[in-house]
Amino acid sequence: MVAADPAATTSTGRDADGGVAILARLGGRAQRSSEPKRVTITVAGRPAALLGPVSSRTWREWDDLAGVFDQPTDTGWAGDRDLLEVFAAG
Repeated sequence: MVAADPAATTSTGRDADGGVAILARLGGRAQRSSEPKRVTITVAGRPAALLGPVSSRTWREWDDLAGVFDQPTDTGWAGDRDLLEVFAAG
């Protein structure tokens, strides 16, 4: 990662290329993120991003997700669909 020149930033924290100056400091944070901890990045006091180590377990087996798809059928869908077609036809 190439560090931005701090002298090139404006009073709003943006550099000449329109990037945010804080991104230049994230290189060090990314290296430290290999430690088993997570850092929450906030914008105006609200969580905006989570910086941390990459999870080694990204693949999920079907059995892990099956419950998401095992939901009751919407018995009113046929009628709702017909209403959508009526509204779409104008």
